[in-house]
Amino acid sequence: MVGLMLTAILAGCGLFEFNVKDKDSGAADDSVPGQSETDDPEGDADADGDADSDSDGDGDSDSDADSDADGDTDWDPGLDCDASYSTAAPGAGDCLTGALKCGDIITATTQGGSDVYDGDFYTAAKCFVPFSSYDGPERVYEVELPADVVATISLSAPCSDHAIAFARWEDDSRCPNEDHTITSCEGHEDSSGAELTMWSDRESRYLLIVDGAEASPFAVKIECQGT
Repeated sequence: MVGLMLTAILAGCGLFEFNVKDKDSGAADDSVPGQSETDDPEGDADADGDADSDSDGDGDSDSDADSDADGDTDWDPGLDCDASYSTAAPGAGDCLTGALKCGDIITATTQGGSDVYDGDFYTAAKCFVPFSSYDGPERVYEVELPADVVATISLSAPCSDHAIAFARWEDDSRCPNEDHTITSCEGHEDSSGAELTMWSDRESRYLLIVDGAEASPFAVKIECQGT
């Protein structure tokens, strides 16, 4: 009896901590009094059904609903890797498949695209450091950006590894190669959720290139915001 009274006194002074064990697993039960472990599963401090400390219902530590930890929700257009996604052929002797603008969203395939660009071009233009040869076909689109906008270009290519490049090129009479001077280029090799941001200080023409070692479907979205 004296031992129980002493324990209670020590607990009240903060010198003794009760650690209630789960009767089934022996693990510490973090549920509050009056709350069952169904309401607050073991190790789940936020009661969202997973073991992290956020409340989004997935297993990572950010507040979005995807499975990475970058704090945003990756764009997923729901591409079907077995679909053909008929895409126009590039013009004769040209690299261009077509033209895009702010607000456009397209689904296409690199199958049947041009075969102009490879790792040498992306290195020379300083778009990105290529870890692939990029010997497969690519799709190239011209994009006219107005002055004083920030353009965000998103690529989804879940069916095979693809890269995206966005290069300023004002000459609409020809497509550039590694011997030409590219004044501005941004690129990314991560095809699952790749995203580029480009600030256009003046009205400019760009080439958007989607390239990979193998032909497969992809989707591109262009969003613009004034500065």
